[in-house]
Amino acid sequence: MNVKVLAILVVVLSIGRLSHACSCAPAHPQTTFCSSDVVIRGKILERRQQEGDSGHLISYKVKQIKMFKGFDVMAEVENIYTSDSQSLCGFEPDLQNQDRDYYLVGNVHNNKSIYTNLCFFSKPWKELTSSQKVALLGSYAAGCECEIIPCVFMPCSVTEINQCLWTDSLLRRRGAGPQEQRLSCFKQTNGYCKWDSGKSYRKSQLLRGNE
Repeated sequence: MNVKVLAILVVVLSIGRLSHACSCAPAHPQTTFCSSDVVIRGKILERRQQEGDSGHLISYKVKQIKMFKGFDVMAEVENIYTSDSQSLCGFEPDLQNQDRDYYLVGNVHNNKSIYTNLCFFSKPWKELTSSQKVALLGSYAAGCECEIIPCVFMPCSVTEINQCLWTDSLLRRRGAGPQEQRLSCFKQTNGYCKWDSGKSYRKSQLLRGNE
């Protein structure tokens, strides 16, 4: 499911105050990167008041450290908004922790603000692997023309040359698997999308630089 559609669904559910638990469709971090408007590394400074007459959204003041995506929609993120309930996928940073650096993914909410929730893969920066941090610098964005297909149970397969089959859930019952932790889905020189550690992307950048 497209992350933007899923985010809208979560907002609608929060407004209706339905008592369903949070449930997110499986999404590789590259998928959430490509489907979202803005991706940054930021420090959570403080929690702010609820927004709106019914008060179903809360906001956090953020100090942006680095922007990875969203340069075309805003210069800087100063606030993030989310549902006030974790059962409705509200994102709740740990403000008691001294290390408040977070990987924040979301869609434009208003001027200098984004909306996020647990389905966007927003999480403490330290929880990202070194490969994921490197992918944020280029290979995730370069792979946005590819589509990652989750395989929850067999049989499953890809049907187009621009698809990569995500099989982590078949290999591990809990936690992230190797495709999520270390790989991105990247279009190769033959036109097919395939899992790659980033070497093909870095090689293509070097070749472009030498042209």
